[in-house]
Amino acid sequence: VQKHIVLDCALLVPLGFAKKCTYIIRIEAPKKILSRRLRKKYTKKQQQFVMQEQQTTYSPDFILVNDGTKKELKKQIRKIITFLYAA
Repeated sequence: VQKHIVLDCALLVPLGFAKKCTYIIRIEAPKKILSRRLRKKYTKKQQQFVMQEQQTTYSPDFILVNDGTKKELKKQIRKIITFLYAA
């Protein structure tokens, strides 16, 4: 039986999934970096939607700042997972 499930969900709170979560990790990026990343993948309208969602206020258990490489972000995530498994 699986004890832990990880949801990768940008709309966790608006969709009501947050209520089912034991812990919430929010990953943020500075506006300039986020804007640059979004331009590569999304239309202007989609970019605006994501930027608005970044302004949504809620109280996550952990906040990670994704302003570096994927490797650096993975390292931050591993630290949190290690902490949670130890708890």
